[in-house]
Amino acid sequence: MKKYVLNIGETDYSASVLEINDDSAKISVDGNIYEVNIKEFGMNGKMPADEKSSPVMRPEGSAAGGLATPEKKESISGDGIIAPMPGVIISIKIKEGERIKAGEHVLTIEAMKMENEIKAPYDGIVGKVHISENDNVSEEELLVELKRPAMTTL
Repeated sequence: MKKYVLNIGETDYSASVLEINDDSAKISVDGNIYEVNIKEFGMNGKMPADEKSSPVMRPEGSAAGGLATPEKKESISGDGIIAPMPGVIISIKIKEGERIKAGEHVLTIEAMKMENEIKAPYDGIVGKVHISENDNVSEEELLVELKRPAMTTL
């Protein structure tokens, strides 16, 4: 699997192509999986001027168009982890100032009598932890601030 560094604005993101078809691709960007529609390019490798448009991205398994947000299970908001659902925090596995890796277990939320393990969406340094065990949280509430380290080569 070939890895890329995507630069959007002034931020770099680690990306890789998981699967590619004639009209779509499944890509991973900082551990979040997206399904992306692909338009055909002209002979010179550039998209014809009359066909230029915003990219259409949606999370894997979603039928909605438009710019996607990461899958609910690993929701991020800016540089933080947000609650993907309302529930009760039953365990917190990280501490402020700690370095964590993408996919590392950060905390567990109990919702509708099911335990939902929340993982780090990307490598980073834990900033402020806004919750404690046994706290009730709302959907999309900021739980943990997560700072991205400076990008290095892959």
